[in-house]
Amino acid sequence: MAGLIHNPHGPHIFHTNIEKAAQFMTERLQMRPYVHRVLSFYENRFYPYPPNEAMMKAENWTRNDIYERFIRNYTEKMWGRKIEELGKDITGRIRINKGNLDTFFLDKYQGHPVKGYDPLFKSLTEGIKIIYGKTITAKDKLKGDLLIVTSPLDEYFENAYGKLEWRGMRTEIVLCHQPSFQPVASVNYPEKKFPYLRITEFKKLSGQNHPWTAIAIDYPDKNTKFYPVDRQENMTKVGLYKAAAKKRNVILAGRLGTYKYINMDQAILMAMKLAEEL
Repeated sequence: MAGLIHNPHGPHIFHTNIEKAAQFMTERLQMRPYVHRVLSFYENRFYPYPPNEAMMKAENWTRNDIYERFIRNYTEKMWGRKIEELGKDITGRIRINKGNLDTFFLDKYQGHPVKGYDPLFKSLTEGIKIIYGKTITAKDKLKGDLLIVTSPLDEYFENAYGKLEWRGMRTEIVLCHQPSFQPVASVNYPEKKFPYLRITEFKKLSGQNHPWTAIAIDYPDKNTKFYPVDRQENMTKVGLYKAAAKKRNVILAGRLGTYKYINMDQAILMAMKLAEEL
């Protein structure tokens, strides 16, 4: 897209407190020091997100005001359910920053690759035969000593114990013939009058110098499988799928394979641990 670095699946900012995960990235990618800041667009004004105590004091808002303005609608729009129906794994990610702190992540190590994530995957898969466009399920008789499944858990087992609930985003990439689109890399739109959840501007992540800019508009979508839905009926099915995997000596990994809402650094550590054990 006009030479602009962008991610067709929206923003992916690396952040961690774990030195081992940070070292893994910096050894393989040229990382740009970057601290992620997010704004929430509410009633035609920008507010820092997560909200902070200074903003609450200036607006004379209570924690409940914050909850109703920035959290409830956004969360329900994202997950397609009332917030009371969602597990603590999702609602537990909500916070209010101290003082006038305006950073999205609080981790010690934060950054974004200068050239995007493509160089990472190219280096990790160098010399490995990759077959595209083929669906592999538990019925396939594969030749090999080891099988690691990182695809959706229910799909691999052909929904033997029922479909799991997933949630995702449909991302629309737009090329803008202007140097800048918005004040920060990501802006949330919590009000239900907006059909989309957020808009991300990639140049503000990568620091790329370009006369134009590209944005990603993320719409909530029930058909894409990005995020597991933390509800008891799903967890019961997951237990059955994991037992089936164990019987077949299949190793499950990643967010989709384990049906866990994990971040990038957790996925890296999971892969490193598997590599060491195998």
